Amino acid sequence: MEAPMNKVHMPHKSIFIKLFFKWRFAVALGVAVLILFLCGCKKIVENTQMDIAQQYFKNNILNSDFVIDSAYNNGTDITSRFTGFTIKLLEGTDLTSGVITAKKADSTISGTWLATEQYGKLTVVFTAPPNGFEFLNRSWRFLEKNLPVMKLAPWGMPNPAVTRLYMRRL
Repeated sequence: MEAPMNKVHMPHKSIFIKLFFKWRFAVALGVAVLILFLCGCKKIVENTQMDIAQQYFKNNILNSDFVIDSAYNNGTDITSRFTGFTIKLLEGTDLTSGVITAKKADSTISGTWLATEQYGKLTVVFTAPPNGFEFLNRSWRFLEKNLPVMKLAPWGMPNPAVTRLYMRRL
C-alpha cells in the first residue's frame, strides 16, 4: 500500500501577490520605461523648442538683408544715421555666431554677432564703428520676430519705447 501524502498547508496568498510574482519582470520593465520616459520628456521639449528657434533664425534672419526703419536712443530719433545702410547677419559655423556687415554704396562696416538665450538675445559688436554706429554695439532682446519687421530693444532695459531698433527685411 502506498503511504498517504501529507499536504503542507500554505497560507492563502492574495491575487495581487500571485500576479505580481508571476509578472514581476514585466512590471519592473514597465516601471523602468516609465521612469526613463518621464525623465527624458523635458529634454525632448527643450530640444524641440531650440530646433524651432534655430530653424526660424537660420531661415528668416541669417543671410538676409535688413534696413533700419526706426532707431531711438533714450527717446531721440536717430534713424537718419543708418539711412542707405543694408545690414546682414552672415551665417557662422554653429548658427549662434558670425559676421555682421553694414553696407552703403562703397563702404562696408564689419563686426560680429552672437545669439544666446535660445535665440532671444542678440549681441552685436562692430569692430570700428563710425560715429553713430556705436548705438548698435550692445546686447539686444527680440521684442518681435514677426518678419518683415524685426523689433529689438536693449537687453535688460525695461522700457523699449525709449531705446529701440526696428529692422525691416528686404
